[in-house]
Amino acid sequence: MDPSGWYGSEKMDGVRAIWTGSTFYSRNGNEFYPPKFFIKNFPKVTLDGELFTKRDDFSRCVGIVKTMNKKNDPSLDDRWKDVTYLVYDAPTMQKPFKNRIETLLKEIPKTNSPYIKVLPHIII
Repeated sequence: MDPSGWYGSEKMDGVRAIWTGSTFYSRNGNEFYPPKFFIKNFPKVTLDGELFTKRDDFSRCVGIVKTMNKKNDPSLDDRWKDVTYLVYDAPTMQKPFKNRIETLLKEIPKTNSPYIKVLPHIII
């Protein structure tokens, strides 16, 4: 199959997560518990993406996003300052993929959040 004209993006080494508009879930349906500052101003739409810290940091990233802060320990929440939600898609948006990405590139910056970005895509 010739992939010419398809969209591609870099493979990131983070934790895949669905944002429901109010909550993060893993692909297996496990909930993640980010602090309120992290999700402040996130869009109220379903997004597919990856919680990511930096390259070669997968174990630490997993440790951050899978930790539930039941004791309200500020040091655990502070670790989320190193995490970014890299958005791949808005799967429930009733548009072709190309138009969904264009919409995300326009709308996500309006959140003014340093914790959410659209992952760049290229046309192969």
